[in-house]
Amino acid sequence: MSAGKKATKGKKKGSDSDSEEEKVPVRKASGAKKAAPAQVEEEEGHPELFVGNLSFDCDEDILRERFSHYGTLTKCKIPMRDGRSRGVGFVEFSSASEAKAALEAENGNELAGRNIKLSYSNDNGGDNRGTAPQVTGESTTVFCGNLGFRTEVQTIKEFFSGCGNV
Repeated sequence: MSAGKKATKGKKKGSDSDSEEEKVPVRKASGAKKAAPAQVEEEEGHPELFVGNLSFDCDEDILRERFSHYGTLTKCKIPMRDGRSRGVGFVEFSSASEAKAALEAENGNELAGRNIKLSYSNDNGGDNRGTAPQVTGESTTVFCGNLGFRTEVQTIKEFFSGCGNV
């Protein structure tokens, strides 16, 4: 019974963050609707790159210096945990063509003693764990793990209602 609730909850949250896409009957026209965006993504690319296998000594200044040669950076971020780099970063360019040039030139190259691995930030690398669709931008979905089996949806809604519309 709780598995059914989780599936329903996931659908509701997905429809909140992608309300425009959910109005279209996605399952009936899945081949036509999803094939076109995939082709556009392959042709145009994305302006944001995921940088993996970063040295823990690498900071945002080093990352910015390396990638600024390929165009105008609009974002350069290295997520931290307990004051230490998580070993990954994100760089966003002003255009997809700049990101593509950086990807082609720097993928596999050495930075701060390690060979970095680049990919487009919304590319899940074949990871098919049933996660939410990979879309750029902000999300309104929050994962709540380690809940008790008897936790009800209403309890969760009440808990998060102070944060905004749930």
